[in-house]
Amino acid sequence: MFPCQPALIDAVIRSIFSTQGIFRLIDHGHFHSPVHIVDILSKRAKAFLPTAELMVLKKVIFTGMAKLEDVIKKAKLILDKHNVQLQLRSKNSNDMSYSDSESKYSHSITQVKPEAKLSEVTEQHDKVFLLSLFSFHIDGILTPDAILQDQIQILVGQSKFKPAEFLLKFGEDNATKAVSIKKCIMGLTDKFKDEIETQTSTIYEKTIIKKLPTYLKKIVQTYPSKMEEIVSQLISNFPHKERPSIVTLLVYQRFSLKLA
Repeated sequence: MFPCQPALIDAVIRSIFSTQGIFRLIDHGHFHSPVHIVDILSKRAKAFLPTAELMVLKKVIFTGMAKLEDVIKKAKLILDKHNVQLQLRSKNSNDMSYSDSESKYSHSITQVKPEAKLSEVTEQHDKVFLLSLFSFHIDGILTPDAILQDQIQILVGQSKFKPAEFLLKFGEDNATKAVSIKKCIMGLTDKFKDEIETQTSTIYEKTIIKKLPTYLKKIVQTYPSKMEEIVSQLISNFPHKERPSIVTLLVYQRFSLKLA
């Protein structure tokens, strides 16, 4: 139903594009089913820690992880921490070898050849974080089921002329598998995109937003002169910096395309 007085049409159009109109509908849907990196990581951790509470996982294991950059930073901090331990261990080993060599051969000092060194990640919070992250690896090197079934060790390895890296060791198998953090982040990004697309579709399809393009088109059919006002409102209210949510942007974009 349209207002009886054509003068009220502009007010109706402005209310649709206001913060109390389409944006309120989007925000309401986003509030009840938010998609954040911390949610995706927490749900993945719960897949292999079924008795853990999601809220506890968010606050204890994945606290402060609002962006992919935060995940990368956390992984790097763990890697650097163990790399320092490896360097100290290697330095102490070389010092002892030098001392022994000097005491036995005063005129011939033997230089120790560096070998690959390993440091196990044993801190439980770090392990849960890393296992969750590794399970997003695009090559599928680790799954929640595998974490439940196998005894998995997370190691940090360092060898001559190579940067420190994460390694996985499964059960009694002595072999280790290198883990690329870049590939894990790629997989996590893909999962995040999928969740965003799902939420966008849910908000659009299950709210009155889906009917708004049809309603506005009927206004134009009845009052052709109102096309200019609708286009003006559509452009001026397009989400920018003040509405940085990607969900808001995608829902509004879908709404705009249906209106075109």
